[in-house]
Amino acid sequence: MANSLKVYVVEDDTMQGEMVKDHLTGKGYTVKLFNTGEGLLKELDTDSPDILVLDYNLNSVDKSAMEGIDILKRVKDKNDNVEVIMYSGQDSIDVAVNTMRYGAFDYIVKGETAFSRLDFIIGKIRKQWEIVANEKHYRKMNTWLIALIAAMVGAIIVGVITGGITLGS
Repeated sequence: MANSLKVYVVEDDTMQGEMVKDHLTGKGYTVKLFNTGEGLLKELDTDSPDILVLDYNLNSVDKSAMEGIDILKRVKDKNDNVEVIMYSGQDSIDVAVNTMRYGAFDYIVKGETAFSRLDFIIGKIRKQWEIVANEKHYRKMNTWLIALIAAMVGAIIVGVITGGITLGS
């Protein structure tokens, strides 16, 4: 997956959203920015990101907008494979734990270290995907090895039964 990751960003603060988008685009990712969670949910009917950076408070501009935690739940219901990174100005362990309970991969507090933390978390997600892919590969190889050994044992047993192979003297 080189840098061909598709990252969606949901941020109702236009300037903050553009900064996140510019940062991720600069890393070589394909980035799509949404001002509302509702806009994202419409997009998910036809396309899904690999990673979603989701603001926790999405109703600072439009008070009737859905909150990030509600969007998180709906995203996970639609596609549990999308990794969600919650992005919030709230430095609260309770809020962070709550988002993880609903399927967020991690939680980032907005601030001076947010972008380096975002890069680190995306790296963790990619590493996890690599481990899962390797595990699938090794399971497949293991299945083939077991089948090969079973076939060889079966051939030996048939050979002994039919007299084509003799054991001992």
